[in-house]
Amino acid sequence: MADSQTTGAFLVEKGADDITAGTAWYKSDSGGALDRNLIDATKMALKLGYYHLDGAEVYNTEAEVGIAIKESKVPREKLFVTTKVITNIKDIPNAIDTSLKKLQLDYVDL
Repeated sequence: MADSQTTGAFLVEKGADDITAGTAWYKSDSGGALDRNLIDATKMALKLGYYHLDGAEVYNTEAEVGIAIKESKVPREKLFVTTKVITNIKDIPNAIDTSLKKLQLDYVDL
């Protein structure tokens, strides 16, 4: 099993009538197998209303987040998904396309 850890809930945005909370995850083993615990924890976060999913290439969790989104059946339009690329990358469009494939999404929100 991969070594995963939560960085915990990190964002609360207060809107006119709602509160949105988000969470981020990190997996230290970049070449490891999919972490089913991370997928299940992300699905639980979605079930509890954590609709802001913060990702990054360096977190090594984009595949798990993508599977969790798909399995959760939460409509994409309810989610706010972020990702980041590694500093000083030369081909940002390709890096974003790679992240989108891992996330199984057509777009990210930030």
